[in-house]
Amino acid sequence: MRDPWVKCYLQEKVIDFLKEHDIGYLKIDYNENFGIGFDGAASFGEENRQQLEASQSFIQEIHRQLPSLVIENCSSGGHRL
Repeated sequence: MRDPWVKCYLQEKVIDFLKEHDIGYLKIDYNENFGIGFDGAASFGEENRQQLEASQSFIQEIHRQLPSLVIENCSSGGHRL
């Protein structure tokens, strides 16, 4: 999610799809585990923080572009609190 290519891909495949089909409700219902870390940062903790920030940023971008879309985040994935 931190890679600019991924951001463009998600824009095209998710946000544009939601717009094209006039979807008014999106349910995110899954658990996700980041594991021990990601490549590209000073520590596993920093990598996880950056990944979490990128995930939250994507949801905020969906809301920015589709302000009337209802997003239900109903799983128990604790990193999304």
